[in-house]
Amino acid sequence: MRIPFKPTKSEGSEAVMDLKGMLPSEIRFNLVTREITLNIADTYTKENIDQMSWQAIKELVLENGGTWTNKKTGIDFMIGKPK
Repeated sequence: MRIPFKPTKSEGSEAVMDLKGMLPSEIRFNLVTREITLNIADTYTKENIDQMSWQAIKELVLENGGTWTNKKTGIDFMIGKPK
């Protein structure tokens, strides 16, 4: 999953983006367009996904072809836990 850099606050001369529990696998900076893109790893663990909001988990479940029912089943789906 690729996410464009969207600053949520400024600290002095730096723009900061809150990742809300996501773990980027890499950060890319395009020298031509000066865009920063975060590549988020497609593997999730109970520890890193449990900290995400239910809305973020719901979006991940739907993007990955799952059916949304609640946060617990969404986490189980994303970490590949069998029903």
